[in-house]
This record gives sequence, structure tokens and C-alpha cells, in this order.
Amino acid sequence: MIKAVLFDLDNTLFDTYSLVRKTRWQACMEMINAGLPAASTKEAYSRLDEIIKKRGSNFGRHFNQLCKSYGVKDDPMIVAAGIAAYHNMKVGLMHLFPGVGSMLVRLVKDGYLLGLVTNGVALKQWDKIHRLKLRDFFDTIIVSGKRYTKSSKVKLLKKALKELGVKPKEAIYVGDVLETDMESANRLGMVSVQVTKRSSSVENEPKGKYQTPDYKIDETPHLIGIIDKIKGK
Repeated sequence: MIKAVLFDLDNTLFDTYSLVRKTRWQACMEMINAGLPAASTKEAYSRLDEIIKKRGSNFGRHFNQLCKSYGVKDDPMIVAAGIAAYHNMKVGLMHLFPGVGSMLVRLVKDGYLLGLVTNGVALKQWDKIHRLKLRDFFDTIIVSGKRYTKSSKVKLLKKALKELGVKPKEAIYVGDVLETDMESANRLGMVSVQVTKRSSSVENEPKGKYQTPDYKIDETPHLIGIIDKIKGK
């Protein structure tokens, strides 16, 4: 019997992938308008992408490095233009996937315990949680400042299950990445559900039985149908 449903955050409850791409593009556009000597927004975006890959997404001076790559001194006007554009665009685009809010309401009404398990810089993740107005839906929220690994995700899920007071077999875990989300849930004996809409591993083949999800859905709200199917068994 399923008693609890646990969720990943990014690309599971909201579209992180599109948010990141659009906010960075807008930042590059406004930096050019402020004087960054890039030939095009596409060129600046490509350079910014390389800087982020090299430095990591949590490095705090991406726009400064972008200026440097064009031979521009740390120009606060240009950097601030990028920062302002990034955050203004983020506020406008940060919404739950369609139907996720009503899905969470139904799960709560149906008596399921809900958990949210997410990795990333704690301040950034909590900012997302508050902006998306998610906090009050969940009985436990686990935010780890570390990068996802198989072992760390298992530990986080164990902690969430303990706080909810349920056994792994009594819980569903909904995420998008085969290598961490699905493998960790399967190793614990949870019911694993992969959301493929924005999954970074949607085109990858599972490597071994632990990466194979019990169910796949292309939209997170389709989880309700999976739960109904499990209840009918």
C-alpha cells in the first residue's frame, strides 16, 4: 500500500531546463545592449555556456568572466545589466509545470504524505521552493547543498522516509534522472517513476536493472494515473 509520494524538484515539478536557457540568453542580450562587444547574442551565450561548464553553475562571477573573455575590464554597468536581466526573467518564468499544483492538492486530500528531496546550493533551492509556493504542500523537505551522487541521493531518500515514518516499499519517488533519481529509489525498494518531459537522461538507456524505472510519464500530473493503477493491483 502506497502511503507517501516523494518528488525531485528541478525538471520534475518545474521547468528548470527552459528557465536556465532563457534567463542566460536574456542576460547576454542586455549585456550587449550595455556595451559588451559581442558579435551576437548567440556568440555571447555560447561563451557564457563554456564558462559555466568550466567554472560550475554555482560560481558567482560568470558575467565578470564573460566580460573578461571579450577583453573588457570588470565593468559594473555591463555585469549589473546581466544580473538584472537574469533575475527579472527568472521571476517571470518560474512556474510549476501545468497541472502540478492541482496534482499536489489532490494527493494531500487523498491522504498521502508528501516529501521533496533536492540537491543544490541550499539558498538557491529554498528560493525556488518559496517562489513556487511549495513549502506548505510537503510533510518533509530535504535540501542538500551537495551535488547529486548515487550514494548521497540514497542517504537523502532514507532520511526523508524516516521523517515520514514509512517503509521504502510504501513510497513512490518521482524524478527525472536515471543515474541518480531512479537508481537510488530502486536500490531502496521504492516505486520509481521517471518524468521524461525535461529529463537530461531521457535518451539514455538504463545501465542495469537499478536504473530502469518502474514507470515512465511524460508529464508529472500523469502520476495520478500511475497511483490509480498501483491501487488497482
